[in-house]
Amino acid sequence: MHISDEMLFDDETKTYGRDTRNHITISLGLRDDHIDAYTDIASEYWGSELATTSVRVFEMDKFDVVYLAVQEDDVLTQIHSKVSPLANKKYVRRDFKPHVSIAFVRRGIGKKLVKQLSWADISVIENFEFTLNEMELVTREGSFVTIKRPGSF
Repeated sequence: MHISDEMLFDDETKTYGRDTRNHITISLGLRDDHIDAYTDIASEYWGSELATTSVRVFEMDKFDVVYLAVQEDDVLTQIHSKVSPLANKKYVRRDFKPHVSIAFVRRGIGKKLVKQLSWADISVIENFEFTLNEMELVTREGSFVTIKRPGSF
């Protein structure tokens, strides 16, 4: 899927635009003092089969988020329900929608962009199946903590 630079949203923080760290968001507000608990939770789900479903859009106040929806299944919902109580409550979203962000685009462009996608554009990313072998936690304090399934590379 091609999203031109002119479509991208970015502000003075330079933290938006293309999302180059492909990840599924489970919860926001993770805390550094609960890393061991997060690791224990993650280890229960190694080997779980996941799949993408479709390209969609979150419409926000300042921008639209073009994202790849991930199949909402018991695995991700269970991880979310176990991790979220350990997170900083003011950052936890009530409505959990597992997804992989693709890009932050200017407000009002997201839905138009997705409507213009051809089958060839989306067929390579929709219905993609993968196995959960690694989790990377980004804590509220900005630490990146990678948790890998034992024996995976």
